Amino acid sequence: MVFFLTSLLLLSMFTVLPDRSGGLRYIEGNVSYRASWNMMGNVTSIGDLDQNGYVDVALLLPGNSSIHPDGGTVHIFWGSEEGLPPISPENAGITFYGNDSFRLGSSVAIWDHDGNGWGEVVLGCPGAGNGSGEVLVFDSILVNGAPDGTVLGPHRAMYTLLDDNVSGFGFELCSGRFLSPDKEDLMVLSRGNSTNDPTLMFYQGGRLPVMGLDISIPPLSVTEDTASISIDLSGRGRDSFIYSAPERGEVRILNLYVNESFFPLPGSNSSGVVDFEGAIFKTADTWGWGAGDDGWDTAPAHVYDSDSGADSVRYNQETGNARGYNRSVSRVNRLDMEVGGVLSNSGGRDMSGAYGVSFHLSAENVTGKNSAVISFDYTWEDWGFENTERMWIKARLTDPDQNVNWLGSDLDFNPDPDPTNEIWSMRGQMTSPPNPTGRILSGRGHFEGEITHMLSGPGEYYLDMGGKITQWTTSNEFGAFGFDNITLKIGSVNSDLKLMTGPSGLGTKLFSLDATGDGVDDLIVSNPGSSVVRVFRGGDPYWGRIPGINAEMDNVTISGEDDTGFGTSSLSLDSSPFTPTEALFISAPYTENDYEEGESGSGALYRFDLPLPEGSVDTLSSSYLVQAPNGTFELGKALVSLEDPDDDGYPDFLAVSRDASFRLNVLHYDRGPNPPLLSIDSPDRGVPLFGVVRISVTVRDPDSDVDPGDVRFFLSIDNRSWSLLNGGGPDLVEDQHAVKLWNTSNYENRVYFLKVEVTDAFGLKTERYSNSVTVFNHRAPSVILTYPTDGMVLKGNEEVTAKVFMPQGELLNGSVRFLFSRDNSSWFEFANSSEPNPGSDTDHTVLLDTTSIPDGRIWLKANATTVYGLGKEDRNSAPCMVDNAYPVEVEFLANLSGNLSGIVNVTARIFDRDGDLKEPVELFVREDGGIEWTFIGNMSAGMNHTYFLMWDTTSVDNGWYQLRILARDLTHLETSELLNHTIFISNIYPPTIHFVDIEAGQVFTAPPRLRARIEDRDMNFGKDDVKFYYRDPAVGFWNRISPVLVTGDLAIADWDTSILKNGLYDLRVEVTDRDNLTAFDEIRGVHVKNLRKPTVEGDLLPSSGPLSGTVRIVFNITDDEEVPIGNIKVEVFVFSEWKEVPGVMKLDN
Repeated sequence: MVFFLTSLLLLSMFTVLPDRSGGLRYIEGNVSYRASWNMMGNVTSIGDLDQNGYVDVALLLPGNSSIHPDGGTVHIFWGSEEGLPPISPENAGITFYGNDSFRLGSSVAIWDHDGNGWGEVVLGCPGAGNGSGEVLVFDSILVNGAPDGTVLGPHRAMYTLLDDNVSGFGFELCSGRFLSPDKEDLMVLSRGNSTNDPTLMFYQGGRLPVMGLDISIPPLSVTEDTASISIDLSGRGRDSFIYSAPERGEVRILNLYVNESFFPLPGSNSSGVVDFEGAIFKTADTWGWGAGDDGWDTAPAHVYDSDSGADSVRYNQETGNARGYNRSVSRVNRLDMEVGGVLSNSGGRDMSGAYGVSFHLSAENVTGKNSAVISFDYTWEDWGFENTERMWIKARLTDPDQNVNWLGSDLDFNPDPDPTNEIWSMRGQMTSPPNPTGRILSGRGHFEGEITHMLSGPGEYYLDMGGKITQWTTSNEFGAFGFDNITLKIGSVNSDLKLMTGPSGLGTKLFSLDATGDGVDDLIVSNPGSSVVRVFRGGDPYWGRIPGINAEMDNVTISGEDDTGFGTSSLSLDSSPFTPTEALFISAPYTENDYEEGESGSGALYRFDLPLPEGSVDTLSSSYLVQAPNGTFELGKALVSLEDPDDDGYPDFLAVSRDASFRLNVLHYDRGPNPPLLSIDSPDRGVPLFGVVRISVTVRDPDSDVDPGDVRFFLSIDNRSWSLLNGGGPDLVEDQHAVKLWNTSNYENRVYFLKVEVTDAFGLKTERYSNSVTVFNHRAPSVILTYPTDGMVLKGNEEVTAKVFMPQGELLNGSVRFLFSRDNSSWFEFANSSEPNPGSDTDHTVLLDTTSIPDGRIWLKANATTVYGLGKEDRNSAPCMVDNAYPVEVEFLANLSGNLSGIVNVTARIFDRDGDLKEPVELFVREDGGIEWTFIGNMSAGMNHTYFLMWDTTSVDNGWYQLRILARDLTHLETSELLNHTIFISNIYPPTIHFVDIEAGQVFTAPPRLRARIEDRDMNFGKDDVKFYYRDPAVGFWNRISPVLVTGDLAIADWDTSILKNGLYDLRVEVTDRDNLTAFDEIRGVHVKNLRKPTVEGDLLPSSGPLSGTVRIVFNITDDEEVPIGNIKVEVFVFSEWKEVPGVMKLDN
């Protein structure tokens, strides 16, 4: 984005000034207009008042006394295709002045009070009426139709708004759509004083402007620096009225709403709408043709003007023909009428006709109500009117006192004016007599008008509406008019007031613009005293849901430098070919800027790319800074967007400031392509250059189409022929700075000239030249390290030699320093030489005692410096090797006495003086008195030459042992260190025991031998420590089995099962060692099944005598298990042989 700062008086007289404004080129000529600063002058945009497509501007001078003392003056400047004229009173299109002490212009608003699309100029005069104040409303017709240079006083105002018993009425004005998105309203604040509280009067769009509604506001809520604005903050589709009390750190948000209901006009349906569905409301069958009032009645012909024939008006009936003319009219669901066309010539008279209805308003209908609105739809048809003829639609309300009030506004203007307001008006379109059968034009519309000021109280009212036409030339010319959906809504306007609180100064300035990029204007609340600007997202229902707002609840916080007045004014400008994003400008009028000697000024404008990010933003996020020109102070007291007054494709704006004499100064900024701006920051002038010189250039480009990396640096010895300096491009780019590092040591000592240039994306090139610079280099000596050479092995005392060549005229500073390093990074001086070797002018030799240095790699270097601090050095490319073959020293550090067990930390100090220790360091162990060593592990390096190993002693059996450490170096020297005492390993190991060859479910048919295997690493148990058990699971307790025989790791016991009943048993074996550690094993569920013969008992025969017949033989059989019947055999010995007796039966258990 590029700006031209232009004078608004003589644009052709200008001088291009050097860069002083943060990369902005501006043009300065005669200033636009200077007025006394104490007049509190200001400039503001009033939009496109004359609707020619260009922004108009007002110069407000409430303290101007050129016409009346303290009367105040407002000058309007019309924007046009020629651009905005210079802001100077002689160029004003129209000027308003106030009477004595009026202070006219303390506030201004543009208000389309009647909804005709043209805004009236509203001027606050808080000093009028001895300080009570008044507001002047100037008719848009008067203002827009006045010739250039017109001067208007208070007596030319269309309306004067007053409020009784207040102070400073008109101190603050604000227009907005507070009740309806379709109507513009006006808010008027009075300032109040020690005896009167401040007041807020609301004037509703569509009403008679003098009828205001007093809105209650808190005392002390208006202060001397109160600001106000209208914006749809809560997304209601209607504006909130927002005003501030900065001294108290308060901002109030007022929302209005209407509670209203439909009044039942005669003929209305259940919804309160007169829609003429089915029939026209009537009280008799006259359909409006009889005398008297019967519903929607016809007024006499020519109701709007005097004398006319009754046959000039025709009304549609439900059926039949139009009266007086043979034209069939279909039944319609609206009121229709025709005017004109019966007579061949009207005799030069206007003709009109209307429908009307009476209705009664009771005291209940009007008491406590402050809103009444009439609305209806209308249609029209133009039958053959020529362009010298006109049609109107009109409506009026007659009150109980027979006062006639015309609805609508004055729409016809000159020529052919109608003396009263109208709803609609149009000229004919024909240029010759029409085709008798052709309908030319038709259309429709909707009217809604406030009639509260027309209601004088309870009583009978008469509402009528109709059409009117001018004279006509043939009988085929007439107008047709229709009306439908007629309503009367009566209600009251109520308010809701929210409070925003914050630090003192909050709301000193209020602005609205889309800062967050969502397409909805946001509320900008500024506190210049604290240099803080807060953004509250507009159209957000959240603000309407919460009871109050804290300033810190903002969506974006923009912070400026302290004490600069940051946030005094702001505006947004659209994108352009040179500014790809919309931009927000915020002024800081008290910013102290850097000026050349003899120049002065203050004030700056910061540009921020939109949309702004959520959270905190500061001036470091600004795209660039616009600084005040020389002689301009407090730049940005006000900023005014002009859109594009000169049609050059780039938005412009005005910035208000003052001059050194405290006179008002208005500067016009225009944007266009501009070359990038360069300034050479270093080297300083007049300072001889030597060594590496930093050439720093600052690059500024409001177009944002150049990169500091594109800067090219040039060098010349004659200021005429130029060559690129070391390739031309910068060596470093730091933000907006391009840096070239010039090694002057490579150049001859002499005078040189420097030039820098850069070309932007639009092909615009900027060059900057330095004054002559002098290069005077003291030369550094040359140093060559000649011995030892790379890779040599050094032992004992070694000579180190360097050749040092001193340039002519240079003196050695002290001595040649010799240094060594073990890592080629950290260096240590070991010797120096102030004089060359005997017989040589260049060789310097010193001794290096390598025995004082641990073995290993070593780098060497020599350094020489002149008395001017210029030095050179040389070093080995590859290291030498110190190797004095020192053995490794090993010393055990850990206390390894007593009984050792578990994990033992074996620690040793291992030092190799020549630094060639070869890892790993190994640890070994062997049994005391043994021969073979067992490797334990590699020791880990710790700090201070320590090595350690965490040894798990369970890796060996308990007993006496010896330890040894083995370390080696790169020369294969080996050190073996034996611990000077033996150690005893005593680990406790728990035993384990398991049954052998026995498993669950096994069946024993004879007494078994039980065996169990015992494992115990320390074998510290005896035979009495092993026990076997059995148990009957049904009984639960264990019975010991003995004796137990222990052989090695095997325990044996014989289990006598013969004494047991056959059945299921559990087995257990356990061992407890001398450390009282117990192990056991159990087998659950083995079967004892001893084989036994059954026994037979009982008297086989019932008696010893002779037997006869069937004899019962009874006997008992006893066995561990039930004997199957089939296994029982009974035999009888008869005649020397046994014979089986069948039929054995079981009697019981």
